[in-house]
Amino acid sequence: LQAGALGLSAASSLAALLSSLPLASWSAPPPPLLLLALYYLGLATLVFGRQRQVLARLVLPLLLAALALPLYLLSRPSRPLQTSATFLDVGQGAATLLELAEGQSILVDGGSSASSVGAFDPGERIIAPFLRSRGLNRLEAIVVSHDHADHYNGLPYIIEHFRPRTLWLNHLTGLSPGLARIVELARAAGSSVKVPRAGEVLCETPSTRLTCLSSFHLSEEPATSQNSRSLVLELQSWQQRIILPGDLMREEGEILRQAGVARDSLILLAPHHGSDNSASLSLIQASRPSWVVVSAGAAAEGLFPGPGIMAWCATNGTRLHRTGSAGAISFSLGPDGGSWQKLSAKAGANERAGRL
Repeated sequence: LQAGALGLSAASSLAALLSSLPLASWSAPPPPLLLLALYYLGLATLVFGRQRQVLARLVLPLLLAALALPLYLLSRPSRPLQTSATFLDVGQGAATLLELAEGQSILVDGGSSASSVGAFDPGERIIAPFLRSRGLNRLEAIVVSHDHADHYNGLPYIIEHFRPRTLWLNHLTGLSPGLARIVELARAAGSSVKVPRAGEVLCETPSTRLTCLSSFHLSEEPATSQNSRSLVLELQSWQQRIILPGDLMREEGEILRQAGVARDSLILLAPHHGSDNSASLSLIQASRPSWVVVSAGAAAEGLFPGPGIMAWCATNGTRLHRTGSAGAISFSLGPDGGSWQKLSAKAGANERAGRL
């Protein structure tokens, strides 16, 4: 038994040493179907190379599939340019991926309170797999709406593996240790670290513009909470608007409503998970969105969103989507309109896709 324990310990030490070597592990997006067909064709050739009858039965279908797939892809009509916004199901937290029609991808927030339980990393376990499923290996930018862990604690893994060109923050002084580490990792990855001004455009393409709407994050009042200093972003694409307000609180939401800043939006990400003491109700009344997305965990159902938001949406015909209950949801905007699609089995037998 002692010899076995020593052998197991040595094997574990060796495995740990090898796993620490550069390129010991490598993550990649799912391979295309054509590549899979060619792989199995080559594998069958190696295994059954001397058994011609078995080889013919296996190889011929795969070869036909490999030849037919490019013809099928070429025959399909080209897809129109579209910008998409996907609200991921990260539990009690937030992560939104913006994919612009011209190819740039921006992650707004990336964290979850679930990471406080055990060693769960929402960046590695939820966000990164989705980015890879979209064929992404680099991000144009990451935006951290404010300095709360449930909005950024999955980002260290994302920064190391997707190397954003720019990291946008709501402030650069007095950072929490967690956010300070993210800044350090971003600079080591070659990212520019910036704080936007009110009205500043974070990213612009021929079809899409991402703009900072407010200056609450620039407040120097020491009593101002991080929630109240959240960045408020507007994505405008194909004459449609999506508002991403972090965890903005009620007072700041009322200021925006009275100023007429956040108006006429198609989709609103409810601030602070849709709590009634947040800016949710003010921004809903100001922008009158067709959809309100609430990024909240399954365990917090009944708490988020608050009853005020639920009542307003029900009375005014606004569709309410809660990620913890119905999973991730993606919205696509294009010159011919838009569409939505639920991406999770949590959606059950309910309507899973439609036009905007």
